[in-house]
Amino acid sequence: MAKAVANEAKIDTCKKLTDGTIDFDRLIKITEEEIESGLSYTQTHLFNALPVVVGWHDAGNAVKTEGIDFQLITNDPRLPECAPVHGSFAADLYAELSGRFERDGTTTLSRVDEENNVLHFQRIVTISESDLPLYGNPAKYDQVEQDGSYDGLDI
Repeated sequence: MAKAVANEAKIDTCKKLTDGTIDFDRLIKITEEEIESGLSYTQTHLFNALPVVVGWHDAGNAVKTEGIDFQLITNDPRLPECAPVHGSFAADLYAELSGRFERDGTTTLSRVDEENNVLHFQRIVTISESDLPLYGNPAKYDQVEQDGSYDGLDI
């Protein structure tokens, strides 16, 4: 269910951003003002209008109504709260799923954490090329930093 909700929310938001339903130029202006006032980029209107962000927010809210805890984890997070907690059950499961995905394309894995009696289900989510202009591929849409890296934070 969460996958379908996330995908539909992402597609709908992308359409609204590209067809002008959402005023992207105004969104940029508001976001620049929010950043200048000291607001974290994760709290800005633009960040929260990104199709992939709308997708995972909507998916998280949808499964929460079913009593399911929804979390995002990645080894290379832009958001620190998405980093796996080293040595945790979820991090170990994620490491196994990531390895399987690299080897054979496996995209889901589930296992019961016997110690806490909790079922963990994980799914690999990939960002498609169509998401990148709105999500921000740092190598293409971001400004290079002095050290040659991309922080993904430039508008």
